[in-house]
Amino acid sequence: MGVIDNPVAAHASGHEPAGTRRRAYEQRVDSRTGQRYLAVWKRGAALKDDPFLNKGTCFTPEERDRFHLRGIMPPAVSTQGEQAIRSYENYLRSGDDVGRYLYLASLRIATRHCSIGCSWITSRR
Repeated sequence: MGVIDNPVAAHASGHEPAGTRRRAYEQRVDSRTGQRYLAVWKRGAALKDDPFLNKGTCFTPEERDRFHLRGIMPPAVSTQGEQAIRSYENYLRSGDDVGRYLYLASLRIATRHCSIGCSWITSRR
C-alpha cells in the first residue's frame, strides 16, 4: 500500500449525516500515478494508537507534520524494511519458542505494518 494521504470531505458541507460512521481510512488510487494509498481521517494520538494505521518510525517528516505526529512519535525515521529487520533481530533475541510467540503476539498488537514485514522476512528464512 502506498502513501497515507489526506482525505476529501465526506459531503459538500464537510459534515457527515447524523447517525453515520465512517471508517478511519479509505483506499484510493492516485489518478496520475496509479499508486494505491490510504486516505486517513485520524490525526495525532488517535492515529498513533491505531494498530492498523500506525507506521511507527516509517512516518516521513512530511507525514508527521501533516498528521500532527511531531512530538508524539519517536524522532527517528526509518524505512519499512529497516523497521522489519530491526523487529526480526528482536525476534531472534526472544529466546525459546514461547518467547518468540509472545514477542510476535505483542508486535502484532502494537503495529500491523511491522508484523506483516516480519512475517514476510520469517517466511523466507
